[in-house]
Amino acid sequence: MSAFVYQSEGHRYLLDGVEIPSVTTVIRAAGLMPPMFGATDWHLQRGPAVHKAPALSDETALDETTVDPEIRGRLDAWRAFRAATPQFVIAEIERPRYHPGLRYGGTADREGSWAGRPSIVDIKGGAPAAWHGVQLSAYAALVGAVDRYGVYLAADGTWKVVPYTDRQDVGIFQSALACYQWRDRHGLLERA
Repeated sequence: MSAFVYQSEGHRYLLDGVEIPSVTTVIRAAGLMPPMFGATDWHLQRGPAVHKAPALSDETALDETTVDPEIRGRLDAWRAFRAATPQFVIAEIERPRYHPGLRYGGTADREGSWAGRPSIVDIKGGAPAAWHGVQLSAYAALVGAVDRYGVYLAADGTWKVVPYTDRQDVGIFQSALACYQWRDRHGLLERA
């Protein structure tokens, strides 16, 4: 059995002591997501906070007094989504996993079932983008999910669900992963 370790510091996935790429690393290296030009420190900190507040809320461990006003609307949007979609039942919250055959790691925001079908839900603080379907297909492969949903949370407390159904998404991810691994083996990856 392989030894899998997730290190939250640096967002690193290790398999038998060797770092394996994350889903986002693979997608970014393949050029499938736009570069983060113009992202400020606030933007880079908002993403984790948009995820953390709903996770703590779902685990009933959120201290309401600690919620940043900039995050409050998105937390309210998540709660409104949860109240309006009882057909989505959460089984796991942000559980790091790895794929033993393809050797990559990832963390789906929520694993569970939607109307009885194995599903994942990913929380997003921005607008829908084509690469999100590719990202969610990689997460779905990690957990054996059939259906994939992006839940887009707005600062004004509204939300939108986007189902990702393009069957090519998983092939796109696997191709990007194969290219990433080939470049890695041949020393062609740029390291941060």
